[in-house]
Amino acid sequence: MSNKCKKLKKKSSGVCKLPSQRLQIIDKLLERGSFNKALKNINSALKIFPKHGGLLKRRVEALMEIEQNIKAEMAAYQWTKACPGSIQAWSQLYALSMSHRRAALAVDASHHFNELAEQAGETLISTLSDDDLTGKILSPYTETPVTARDLKLMDISLLCVESQHYEEGVKYLQECTDPPARNNLGICLFQAGHFEEALQCFTENWEQEPRNLLALSWIARLRLFIGEKDRALGLAATLINSEVVRIEDAISQVTGLIFLGKEKE
Repeated sequence: MSNKCKKLKKKSSGVCKLPSQRLQIIDKLLERGSFNKALKNINSALKIFPKHGGLLKRRVEALMEIEQNIKAEMAAYQWTKACPGSIQAWSQLYALSMSHRRAALAVDASHHFNELAEQAGETLISTLSDDDLTGKILSPYTETPVTARDLKLMDISLLCVESQHYEEGVKYLQECTDPPARNNLGICLFQAGHFEEALQCFTENWEQEPRNLLALSWIARLRLFIGEKDRALGLAATLINSEVVRIEDAISQVTGLIFLGKEKE
């Protein structure tokens, strides 16, 4: 923080404000269609002003202009985390999550939007309740109803993986317990370079649910990655003979066997 900012902070309880000329530069770049340059400026400014609603809004808009809609959805989610009282943020997250068929995240966003809209006297969004959302959705492994919280975490985990925001995935998914979401937590840990933590996550996930072949496949691959070839090959028979529950598990079963050189089996 600059000395000027420190002095301003001492004089008031507020925080340093983004200089208006810096925002004007960003707006001119957006007006000219220089969206990548605008994003570079926005991201640089956000390092100093991480909760600036105007910057966060412009980042979403710029990403949508260059058709980076998955990353725009992540930017909208980050906007809601930074500015939970922003109707615009929740509206944008709702629209983008709906377009990507992330129903649980969209429903959660609509509930937050409606709460703020009701206070402001604005029109509400027609949406589902948590009971309507979860009523017919069962866990692929336990066949028990999945909670709205687990569904939301699954949507967030997919969003983190698809947008390649792996460090955010590690941060946002620490409390998840449902196996599919924890699989994505393991992927985020690996992609973020936390290899031992990723191996531990997948191992715990497989021990919790032995039919979770995506987790088992990743255990084999990670053991190869860290140089434990014999221990990795020792998982081949289990991987070959396990019952497949989901399409994702079937794909991971084949992928894992290819990594182990056992694709013929």
